[in-house]
Amino acid sequence: MLLAGGAALALSVQAAAPSPAAGAPAGPVRSPHYGDALFLFYQGQHFSALSGLLASQQLRRTAPHDDEAELLRGGLLLGYGLHREAGAIFDRLAATGAAPSVRDRAWFFMARLRQQRGLLDDAQAALDRVGPALPGELEEDRQLLQGQLLLARGDAAAAAQALQAARERPSLAASRYLRFNLGVALLRAGRSAQGAALLRELGEAPAADEEARALRDKANLALGFTALREGAPREARAHLQRVRLQSLDAPAALLGFGWAADALDDPRSALVPWTELRSRGGSDAAVLEARLAVPHALASLGAFGQALQDYQQALQAYALEQTALDASIAAVQAGSLVDALLERTDGGAAPSSLITLTPAGPTVGTSLVRANEANARGLIPSALPQRLPDLPHPAQLVPLLAGHEFHQALTSLRDLRFLAANLDRWQQALGSYRDMLAHRKDVHEARLPALQAALARSVPTATGASFAPGTSSSTLEGLGRQRDALAAELLAAQEAADGRAFASEREAALRGLVQRSRATLERLRLENGGFSAPAGEALSAPPDAAQRLDRVEGALDWTLARALPERLWTARKALAATDASLTAAGSRAEAIRAAQRDEPARQDAFAARIEGLQARIAALQAPVAAAALEQQQAVQALAVSALEQQKARLQVYAEHARFALAQLHDRSLSASATASASPAAAPAAVPPANAVTRPTTQMPGPSDAAPR
Repeated sequence: MLLAGGAALALSVQAAAPSPAAGAPAGPVRSPHYGDALFLFYQGQHFSALSGLLASQQLRRTAPHDDEAELLRGGLLLGYGLHREAGAIFDRLAATGAAPSVRDRAWFFMARLRQQRGLLDDAQAALDRVGPALPGELEEDRQLLQGQLLLARGDAAAAAQALQAARERPSLAASRYLRFNLGVALLRAGRSAQGAALLRELGEAPAADEEARALRDKANLALGFTALREGAPREARAHLQRVRLQSLDAPAALLGFGWAADALDDPRSALVPWTELRSRGGSDAAVLEARLAVPHALASLGAFGQALQDYQQALQAYALEQTALDASIAAVQAGSLVDALLERTDGGAAPSSLITLTPAGPTVGTSLVRANEANARGLIPSALPQRLPDLPHPAQLVPLLAGHEFHQALTSLRDLRFLAANLDRWQQALGSYRDMLAHRKDVHEARLPALQAALARSVPTATGASFAPGTSSSTLEGLGRQRDALAAELLAAQEAADGRAFASEREAALRGLVQRSRATLERLRLENGGFSAPAGEALSAPPDAAQRLDRVEGALDWTLARALPERLWTARKALAATDASLTAAGSRAEAIRAAQRDEPARQDAFAARIEGLQARIAALQAPVAAAALEQQQAVQALAVSALEQQKARLQVYAEHARFALAQLHDRSLSASATASASPAAAPAAVPPANAVTRPTTQMPGPSDAAPR
């Protein structure tokens, strides 16, 4: 696990970086609470990680990893889109002397998030604070991000200069993304020859994986449309025919290929890609334009009847599309889109799940175009649904779902709904805590009388380990008095070195036997006047009985004296254990008294805390619900705006189709009036200038190429 680089790794994950922080010192995590936050983070439980980290920081439990914990918190906040709060954290870390590598990574990811949110000035300010301490791959991303920001501001010349300087770095010279963005910047800056040369290298280079093939398609598409605008249709066809039919750029490439053929006065060749494009269906702008381009080519070939029929079919298709758009707008305004998207969101999905256009229609799959991070929501799992929502015409939402703006808005809405659900769960949990507290009060009140009676019997006047004399030996005071008596005896025996005080029962019995034997001998001596027996009578005791008893008593005393040190140590140990037990018993008794005295206050404090949290949750629920509603309306407004734009485009296409129909009718009337004019010799119908004679698909820029 990374120590100082733990939070930096968090930021790397947020920005979809596949490897841990380079150069971060590895080592053990010495704070369990900080380690718990890291564990939750790596498990994907980012909200729990953030909550636990905030609590641990408030209780000062993250030392000695305070800086790492603060950086991790900044990364988590940045993942939730709170870039201002995260920026304040990074500023504090920079002021307190954080490692340059950690600080630079933090500001880089801050710049990337702000750029994705459209905050170009703020993104540039954050990027300007990045030093030279970024690892190789992130340094490449930084250069690309700088070029994107300049292009987004319309300064193509400065973007080309910055990217050209980055290309001179050995570590970035081979970057496909840098070369692509540099080529686009050169084209936009008016340096067409240099830009086309760079894009041509990418467009003709072999591609070993899907990522490289996707970028190659984009390069060829940009070259093809540039050639079309410059009046070089043959060159445009050469570039556009390299775009794969199953790629995301295939519709635009098919449309441009047809216009290149049309510019070469070869309408028959133009019909092939346009017919293929029209058969794909969907609401893509290129497909809609192909519905007009096909009859235009037919009219150029003199097939006026078929052209007339295709124009009419195009009008019918546009009308159906308009109806579907109206139904989709109504469904979006009713909330169906938001509900469907959030229900279909898979939080564990890879952040590269993107919409893919196939001949069968749009699907949601995994794109390997590495830099399209419209669906990478930092530390938050991707909010992109795994399949399209159930709407009257979901394909119309494909361009919208693939955009940064809508994805950010949808993810913010999901976060707000999560917060609202979290508050609801806590509100229900507080009800359970209230019930638990009421049950605890009932149990306490039921057990209190018996506890008080038992305590009065055992400790009538005790406080701590002080005991009052004159109480029953069954009380702690009586036991303490007995202990004091035993301690006095032990002290006296120790001072007198009296081993007899430690005699065992057997030794005490032997000593008593000796004493009784002495008393018997003394009685015999007094009764018989000594131990000499009269003539003819047997003695009742041996003459040396007294000496023998002395030897026995001496042996007993010697044994007791020898065992005295050991028995004295054992007695002291037992007395110490008795002291500890009595002290613990006294402490428990006092704790019981304190508990019965303080428990009502503690219960009241818990009740007040529950009520305070209840009020706080209620106060938070209203603004969160309002923010969620406002965010839902913003998401729906984005969808409705995109659908309205499609309606406007359809209206333009329908007007052009009607105009073309009118031209065909005029041509038909003119042909009938002039018998000598044949359909083959008739001049071609003049197609609508904006819809069918000029390509409408814009040349891709760096944001379309999706650099890392």
